[in-house]
Amino acid sequence: MHVTTTGRALAAAITAARKAVGRTPYGDRRAIIRRDGDAAYLVAADAETTYAEVIGEADPAAAPVQYVADLTTLPALKGAELVTITPAGITADGVTMPAAIADPDHLPAEREAGTATVTLEAEGSAAADVVAELHGVARAASRDAHGRAVLGVVLIADGYAAATDTYRLHAAEVPTDGDGSALIPEHVIRAIPTGVDYLYLAGDQAGGPVAAPDAGTFLVRWSAPPRGRTPRRTGYLTGYAIAGPYPRWRTLLPAEAELEGAPTITTTGTVKTAIGPAAKAGKAAGANTPVILGWQADAPGTVTAEAGGVAVALGTATTGTGSIAYNPAYLADLDGYLGAGGELVVRDGLKATVGTNGGRTALLMPMRVS
Repeated sequence: MHVTTTGRALAAAITAARKAVGRTPYGDRRAIIRRDGDAAYLVAADAETTYAEVIGEADPAAAPVQYVADLTTLPALKGAELVTITPAGITADGVTMPAAIADPDHLPAEREAGTATVTLEAEGSAAADVVAELHGVARAASRDAHGRAVLGVVLIADGYAAATDTYRLHAAEVPTDGDGSALIPEHVIRAIPTGVDYLYLAGDQAGGPVAAPDAGTFLVRWSAPPRGRTPRRTGYLTGYAIAGPYPRWRTLLPAEAELEGAPTITTTGTVKTAIGPAAKAGKAAGANTPVILGWQADAPGTVTAEAGGVAVALGTATTGTGSIAYNPAYLADLDGYLGAGGELVVRDGLKATVGTNGGRTALLMPMRVS
């Protein structure tokens, strides 16, 4: 098989593949390069998920040999204008390195998705918007390798995407069809490239907004337009969903009457930048330094965010006097997710703060400090 590609196309595919899958059953970080018609794919897989992306052209007349791709060393080729892969080796701008022939059993067989119970499809700028929503929601999923698996997912169901690690929750409206669910690992969602102009997602779990206790499958297809010297990208992800049931996240949202009279803060989308140095210093010192939001009756409209002794002006607030503490990373994620113009309704130090902006909703539990 003869494959023609570029270093930039290889690097883009490898970056996404390393987000989507862990080490192979062989304990390494390798993938294979294979042919499908006249397209060459880079395919990476672990025991749960398969990531595949078109990286270039393949000679359809040549024997369909599969090559091993090292996800650790191949990024070194990202600056090459022309990369060819043949049985003689990998040649990048005239420099050749060995190319190993792949064992047919090197990667696990790809999972075939069942009959979809929920789908999500978007094209053009709407597709990029949906991916942005999914990425923002995924920030609230747990990344604790020893935590409950069902908390490390994004739920797709009933017109929403939602994620929670029990300390916070992000939810966004997304255009789903069907009355089923998909519980997709958050690292798979984060592997979907930004700036796509086509997105299709399907899951075959039952259970609607909470998902059934069985582990189904998922399929994600995407395509992104050319960007600079990077050509059009096309790829897909498939794998096993996580077994439910998922927390009944809607019951965590307070009724409108519960929010009446509570202080409301307008978000800026700049918290992470503003408090970053102080939060970093606190983390380096081994302290779980909180961020304190404060506002005073004699200075209505001004909110102060303080971390590690550094205070900055942040947004505006309703009249009144008060303060509340948050985990700095969580607050930064929430503020970045809601963006400028979002609203935070602060109830008290024992109840979740509620954030909204358009079709986005977020909850964040305060920290208890002396």
